[in-house]
Amino acid sequence: MLATLVTDPETLYDSAAAALTQLERRHVQRLTLSTSDLRVGLEGTLSYVGHSDTTPLHNAKLTDIALAQIEGIVKLPSHFAAGLDQDLHKSTVNELLRRRYGDVTVITEANMQNPDDRVVVAVVPGGRTGIDDALVLRVLADKQVPARITIRPGTMDVRFGSASAVEVLPSDVFELHGQLHNRRWGADRAANKSAIEFSVLLYRLVCANGAYVRREISSGRLTTWATHREVEAFMDHQLKRVLAYPERQLQSAATRMSNEMPEEAEALRIRALLTRAVGADKTNDLLANAVSFYDHANAITGAAHHAPSETRRRALQVEGGALIQRFFDRN
Repeated sequence: MLATLVTDPETLYDSAAAALTQLERRHVQRLTLSTSDLRVGLEGTLSYVGHSDTTPLHNAKLTDIALAQIEGIVKLPSHFAAGLDQDLHKSTVNELLRRRYGDVTVITEANMQNPDDRVVVAVVPGGRTGIDDALVLRVLADKQVPARITIRPGTMDVRFGSASAVEVLPSDVFELHGQLHNRRWGADRAANKSAIEFSVLLYRLVCANGAYVRREISSGRLTTWATHREVEAFMDHQLKRVLAYPERQLQSAATRMSNEMPEEAEALRIRALLTRAVGADKTNDLLANAVSFYDHANAITGAAHHAPSETRRRALQVEGGALIQRFFDRN
């Protein structure tokens, strides 16, 4: 298998300003190129071999994520690719690249002090890669919003505002945080669609479960071709909306959930969801004492701690939040 650079799974920052300082030290370039004009090298590199007055890409080192994305684009199964030696891996990928027509966006990064030493961090279908993290962080920094930032390959999560504790049921306390999720591209093959969304993150102190509720995904226009002013206006509206989250309605929703039991079809749907995510044994543990809708919602978000990937973890937290939201909307 071709040797590649290992991508750091995540980086944490205690403020928008600190994260922005690090991002501004990077030189990011996006190149929309024909898939059939790309070639990988034995050293785990990517080059452009098409007809152009300039060479936009030459022997740039690939990350593990970028190579996996290329394999996904050319429909080369990852388990099959992992068993190939370097020569066969290179020739197989290149032959599949030659046969595939369409555009991809190659995203490279380099240190500002050495912009020619580029690393290919992502290769995604099409020509749209969402809103830059730096633009989002500038808005947060300008507004001096307290925030904790987690940056992962292709995504950024921001927990903002001062957490407030809410006792939704006797001895069951949640912390409420604002949450921003900016997805420019996904680190796995199933999460390449860009979006920016705001939500409230419920952090259950009893067992550290999380749930995203009141999610609002931006329009396609905003996620792709938005101006700085449009992004700032959208963020200003969402920041105010999330920070004004009505805690009393959450308490009312939790009470209703604890008093209502899911019908058999709904309970089976939740069990099937958890089984796909974390397996039958863990699902049995999580649902062992689940009776009410409230118990089932906590089982869903609790399963997120055992999910095999960040994408799956977030999907479970969103699912748990959606279940809570159904009761919230009845108020």
